[in-house]
Amino acid sequence: MRFVRVLPLLLLLHIPGLIARGKRVPPNDPKLTTATYRNQECGFELTRLGYWVVTVERGPHSSGPCDLTVTLSRHSPDNSTEKHSITVLTVDKDYESALRDSGFVERDGGWASEGRQGTLSPAEEIHGATWVGLKANTLVGCFDQSGYIGLGEAPGAVLNNKATKSALIDAGECEGADSAGLDLLLKSFEFVH
Repeated sequence: MRFVRVLPLLLLLHIPGLIARGKRVPPNDPKLTTATYRNQECGFELTRLGYWVVTVERGPHSSGPCDLTVTLSRHSPDNSTEKHSITVLTVDKDYESALRDSGFVERDGGWASEGRQGTLSPAEEIHGATWVGLKANTLVGCFDQSGYIGLGEAPGAVLNNKATKSALIDAGECEGADSAGLDLLLKSFEFVH
């Protein structure tokens, strides 16, 4: 008999939760910050994604199984879709080798990214829970169907797990440069063991 009295009370307590599951929750809801994409083979994960959906395809350079194009997309309240595609290549290299292979140079006690015709763009030190890194907007030449159209930026970063695993991150260039996408990926990126 006691069970019969408690059951309706339990159901009433769970109804708000059942209703909330069917509602669209605002993207700033802290309960949504636990979504994770994990790629064990390539040694990284993307966390705290909220409403961002992750799609991963082979990268444009086919440099092996860990050359990936990571696309983060979400639907906005106005029914438009926001999308960011970033290339991530994880390699077994120490930090300094990965930096040098990616066009970073040491100058006057700091690091810079070397771009078109030797132009230097200052690099910014960045950090995550499991990594250290540098990011820069490298100066590059931009082209269209008719040829050279001028200089533009190519945002990118190199991350290292404080050992021998590095991630080379390319956020496009010129018209396709995506600094916002790079920042979004960097906020969610972590190395895994």
